[in-house]
Amino acid sequence: MFYFWKITFALLEEAKRVYARRYPHRRVPDAKTFSSLCKNLREYGSFIKPKRDRNRTATNDENIAAVIQQVDNNPKISLSEIKENTGVTISSSWRILHRNSFHPYKSKLVHKLEPGDYARRMYFLATLSDFYSQDANFLSKILWSDESQFQNNGIVNRHNCRFWFENHPRWITERGNQRIFSNNVWCSILNGFLIGPYFYEGTLNADRYLRFLQTTLPELLEEVPLDTRMNMWLQHDGAPAHNAQKVTRDLNREYPNRWFGINGPVRWPARSPDITPPDYFLWGYLKNVIYEEPIEDMADLINKISAACAAITRRTLLQVTQAHLLKVFDSCVRADGHNFEQNF
Repeated sequence: MFYFWKITFALLEEAKRVYARRYPHRRVPDAKTFSSLCKNLREYGSFIKPKRDRNRTATNDENIAAVIQQVDNNPKISLSEIKENTGVTISSSWRILHRNSFHPYKSKLVHKLEPGDYARRMYFLATLSDFYSQDANFLSKILWSDESQFQNNGIVNRHNCRFWFENHPRWITERGNQRIFSNNVWCSILNGFLIGPYFYEGTLNADRYLRFLQTTLPELLEEVPLDTRMNMWLQHDGAPAHNAQKVTRDLNREYPNRWFGINGPVRWPARSPDITPPDYFLWGYLKNVIYEEPIEDMADLINKISAACAAITRRTLLQVTQAHLLKVFDSCVRADGHNFEQNF
């Protein structure tokens, strides 16, 4: 027996030497690796050991039927609830659903519409359709505007953050939720131009909004071609500051019959940010970018927003406010003015 193992050891050492000569730039496997390869070759006729067919008791037909039945009864059910109801573990339930082409989807928060809103939304879209049929460039004349609040404790998008190391670096991300601050941002999109961002603190009241329209907006529009500005339609939503009488009088003077609002010549339907480019594109894009990393202070927040705005190409903005916008309108019409899923 000793003699047999002595010969075997010698053969393995010789195999290592032959391998080293033939592949000088590779790491030489140890004797145990060569021994395993020889064993597999003798027993299975191959260097690779065939995989055993495991009896997957956790994902058998009975459990598969039970898990799928739970989802059919309640599509919003959680994996924890499935485990509680069926006894199938969370990992096994996940595998069962994945193998049967089920996918988890997140719900999107939308404004709750009142019964009268459906008809108003349809009327507004019909009006825009008339304008568009008379002028194919009409959408490029609309200044789509909106305000949004950005805080330093926004959700960090860790989904797109990866750190590749041989060993876990054990990094952590600190967030200063004890020191919360925020800033309000106004932005608009006009013919592929991003107007803004304009930052302001505090509540937007009628006096502040009127000063913005009279002094700040003309300055922000200086880079926009004169012809575009002269034929511009202004759109804003139903915020209280937008509907003050002094604001309405100013808009009627500066944009006669060329603005959308709750009390405008073209009535804007209340609770309808979902049909505006700032809502369905701009704000989500900006927050997704700036919250990838923690916000240090107010200056950092403002700089990140400004940089993210500057990085958006005009081509993207044109697509968002033309081809994509037409799809949004079409989806809303197909839903008879109700909330709809933007899946394009």
